[in-house]
Amino acid sequence: MRKTPFLRNKSLVLLSALTLLLTGCDAFRTLFDEPAKPGSKGAAYEMIVVCNQEMWEGTVGDTLRSVLLRPVEMLNQREPYFDVLRVTPDGFLKLNTEHRNVLIVNVNPEKYDSARLVVTQDVYALNQLLMSATAPTAAEMVTLLDKERENILGAYELVEQRRNTAAYEKFGPKHLADLVKEKFGFSMHFPTGFKLAKQTNDFIWTRYEMPKSGQGILIYSYPYTGPEDLSESRIIAQRNKYAALVPGPADGSYMTTAFAKSDAVRIDGRLWVRTRGFWDVEGDFMGGPFVSFTTLDTSTNRVVTIDGYVFSPELHKRNYIRELEHVVHTVRFE
Repeated sequence: MRKTPFLRNKSLVLLSALTLLLTGCDAFRTLFDEPAKPGSKGAAYEMIVVCNQEMWEGTVGDTLRSVLLRPVEMLNQREPYFDVLRVTPDGFLKLNTEHRNVLIVNVNPEKYDSARLVVTQDVYALNQLLMSATAPTAAEMVTLLDKERENILGAYELVEQRRNTAAYEKFGPKHLADLVKEKFGFSMHFPTGFKLAKQTNDFIWTRYEMPKSGQGILIYSYPYTGPEDLSESRIIAQRNKYAALVPGPADGSYMTTAFAKSDAVRIDGRLWVRTRGFWDVEGDFMGGPFVSFTTLDTSTNRVVTIDGYVFSPELHKRNYIRELEHVVHTVRFE
C-alpha cells in the first residue's frame, strides 16, 4: 500500500495508513460483513466543505477560499481549483456524506489540544477522499490550512487523477491504445469518446468533438540528437511542426503555438518536460489552452511528446484540460 506523501507528521502518517487499510481492504470488509458502500457522488473538481456559519464568515472561511478557489494557471479565463459547496455539519450528515471530495473543518478548544489534518478514503462511499482539519482555535486552524495548502490541493488532485485514469483504462477506446502501442511501442489510454483524426509514420491526432467544445490529443515522436531536444525552445519548435498538421476551419489555416512555458515533472519515476500555454490558428480566429509532456524513450533513442489541447470558447476549460493532463499518467514504456 502506498505511503501518503502529503502528510508529514509521523502520527498522521500512521493514522492515515491505518485508515486506508481499514477502509480499502476487501479482506477487512469480508471479515466484518460490512455492507457494500455506494459509489461517491458529485462532479469532478467539486468539493463539499463542512463548517459552521461563524467559521465560514471569519478568518477560517477566508483562508479556505484562498486555498480552494485559487485560480488555475494557464487558462485564458479565471477558474478556481475547485467548485466549493459549503454546508453545515447537520447539512452534511443529512444529504452530502457520499460526495467524492469532502473537507471537514472543526474548531473546538474543549475537544482538540493541537491542530491536525487527517486524510481518509472511502469513509461513506467508494472512491471518496475525506479530509478532516481540527484545531483548538481559529488562529491555529488558519495556520494549519495555510501551511498545508499545497498538500490539500495535491491530495484532491491526485484522487481526481486516479479516478480519471481508472476510467480511461477500463472504458477508453481500445483501438487507439492498440495504435499507439503499434506505432510508438508504449502503452497509453484515452478518455471515452476520442476518435482517430489523422496519422503519419511518427504522428497521431485524436479528438473528441462536442457540440460547444472539443478536445484533442497529439502523439508524436522524433529521433533524439542531444540535450537540446528537451529544451523549451526545441519542444515548442517541434510542437509547431506537428501542430501544423491540424487544420483550422479556413482553407490553409493550421494550429500553432501562441505562448508556452516549460517545467520538469516526474511521473511514476519518469522525467517529463511539461509545457503549458495557449494555441491559436494561423489564418483564422481560434484558440485555447494546451498542455504537453515530452520525454526521452531510451529504448528507441527517440523523443516522445503527448500533447493535449482544448477548444471551448463558451464553456469552462479547467476540467477539460485536467482530463488531458491525466492521460500521461496512463503511459507505460517497456
